[in-house]
Amino acid sequence: MFLAFSTALEVGKRVNVSESTVIRWTQKLGYKGYAEFQQVVQRKLAEERLEKAEQNTPEPVDDQSFLENLLDADILSIVKLKKSINEEKLLQVVDKISQADQILCNWQFF
Repeated sequence: MFLAFSTALEVGKRVNVSESTVIRWTQKLGYKGYAEFQQVVQRKLAEERLEKAEQNTPEPVDDQSFLENLLDADILSIVKLKKSINEEKLLQVVDKISQADQILCNWQFF
């Protein structure tokens, strides 16, 4: 987990090598650099957590608290989304939003 969320400099300090050594190491592994390596590690961690959640997600139970039932429902929704989402289209939408001059949000409170 340390590699996923630490800079190349922090990793180098921890293993007593330079930042450039860490970057060269990731390039030797076949990545363009540390940032690409880090993205792959982060994605793998997220996939493992979702798989674990899929295996361990109970259906909401009457004797659980409201918060526990709410969180269980959210986990189930995320698992369903993972199975149905088109990643290519999602990335296209994110690109469009990030390039927009203005982003308008319509908030309604009940």
